[in-house]
Amino acid sequence: MINQSFWSRAAKQFSRWRKQLAVVDLILLFLATAFVFYLIFRFDRQPQVVWLDLTFARQSSDSNPPEYWQVADINPGDKIYNSLGNEVAVVREVQQIPWRGGARLYTYLTIEMEALYQQARKIYTAGDTPLIVGENLPLVINNTAYTGVINKVYQPGDQDQSGYQQARVTLFCREYETWHAQAAAELEIVDNQGETVVETVASRIYPASVAVETSDGRLVNALHPYKKDFELDLLLHDVSCVDDRYCFYNKTQTFMVGTELWLDSGTTFLGENCSVKSFELVE
Repeated sequence: MINQSFWSRAAKQFSRWRKQLAVVDLILLFLATAFVFYLIFRFDRQPQVVWLDLTFARQSSDSNPPEYWQVADINPGDKIYNSLGNEVAVVREVQQIPWRGGARLYTYLTIEMEALYQQARKIYTAGDTPLIVGENLPLVINNTAYTGVINKVYQPGDQDQSGYQQARVTLFCREYETWHAQAAAELEIVDNQGETVVETVASRIYPASVAVETSDGRLVNALHPYKKDFELDLLLHDVSCVDDRYCFYNKTQTFMVGTELWLDSGTTFLGENCSVKSFELVE
């Protein structure tokens, strides 16, 4: 009887010890797993300083660039904040090109910010925002909202300009006033850094050819008494091309043979009734 009671108590004690051991094992396994995930997370996400090239976000109801008063005060060195008022970046470079006589400005920024690099996904993130080409990045600069579209993400010093070229473009424009055609013959566009963006190499101005209906209902060509047609040979700098037929001017404006090309020097404006007649890439 005594032996039976002893072994009964020993069996119960062993059962309790085994249950306790199982709980301890589970806790240790959980801690070990959590530690492994922490190491993966810690070493997969490395803080790095990155530079971002941003174009301006176009709104569906307004495809024009920002108005002058919205962006004219943005300068290199300006601090950038998010919608919560936290400092997140700094402006490194600003490129601005006039539009609509300078009433609006094409505005492109290069900013510097700290981000986490996720090695597994090979992307950068800032807070909860993935820094992906094509995504919008809302910012506040000098109390002005600027929503940029991410064009490129890279390490400082890794800028690769090999994708940018120059293009010689022949632009054909129809039925412009004489004074406007003469001004266009000397078109030159310079950005806010003093760099020439577009320059006229040659021009040809001649009386505009228009269709006229005769008294017997026929359509014939006639020369307009004062309006002009003209062709401009232009040199476009910093053109980015997908191939030798599909290119971007001004980082946002696509052009091919037959499409319109809108140009604004701040004093002379071209676009309507102007189309690309031909173009070739040059070194």
